[in-house]
Amino acid sequence: MPLIYQLASIGLLLSLISHVAQSGSPDSQQLSSQCQACSAIAAAFQRGLERTARDNFGGGNTNWEETRLGTYALSETRLVDITDRLCKDKDNEMNGVTSSECHAMLEKIEEDIEKFWFGAFKANPTSASLRDSVCVNGTAACCAYGRWGPECAPCPDCSGGRGDCNGNGTRTGTGACDCHPGYSGAQCSDCSAKYYRANGESNGECKACSPACRSACTGPLATQCDQCADGYETVQQADGAACVDIDECQTRSPCSGPRSFCENLPGSYRCGDCDRACSACSGPGQAGCTACSPGFEPATTGSGCQDVNECSP
Repeated sequence: MPLIYQLASIGLLLSLISHVAQSGSPDSQQLSSQCQACSAIAAAFQRGLERTARDNFGGGNTNWEETRLGTYALSETRLVDITDRLCKDKDNEMNGVTSSECHAMLEKIEEDIEKFWFGAFKANPTSASLRDSVCVNGTAACCAYGRWGPECAPCPDCSGGRGDCNGNGTRTGTGACDCHPGYSGAQCSDCSAKYYRANGESNGECKACSPACRSACTGPLATQCDQCADGYETVQQADGAACVDIDECQTRSPCSGPRSFCENLPGSYRCGDCDRACSACSGPGQAGCTACSPGFEPATTGSGCQDVNECSP
């Protein structure tokens, strides 16, 4: 066989091997959806426990509860009552899990749920976790909370809850801290731009600067900005310099056309169209008219224009 054909055959073989290897191991999206479905089932299972407890033990019949609670609580009848409705739970869809995804996962873990029920749950009903027993230790679809990624590595400390571990509880993610608004840095220990450290403490809460500030500030007031944001200017006041809104509508009349008006906004402005009752206006609606269109007349009460009733004598 000529060398060129040998090389082509080897390339094709390597391509097939790569395809088989990739198809045999789920990608991150599959892993994420599997964990999401299993976690949703575990949450629905917990709601099922609460529902069956409420439905069967809440009637106030003390004698019935004393004689029947023990047998029903750990019975196969209760297990069936719960599992039959796991994929009918409306909260599953709210968590992004479709009915077909739920049923596919339930078929995969049904035996594991039964083992959990007659094993870990029966031994300790108050603390046994279906998610831990089945989703983490059984199917390995998920990691325990506080761990992430294919190897379920420990999540970092994101400054005591000022961020979330990316991929927390799943076999996917980056393990990096996704910082909450106002925080930044590898462990969310710094304040973001336009936030300041409350009380001046090194580990204090990060709070938002005034909208008048460009990027940094020492407190929440417009007098505490390092620089003024666009649309604001520095004005000397009794208590010191402050960043004050520029009224663009007064300083440069940015809205052109006789049937438009300018509305000043904090740090900005907007142009609007006059109401059809107006031939000119200074604001929205008929009350904003400064001159009336044909078929309208000055309002008899208040300001603006009103419709002329041609049918009235």
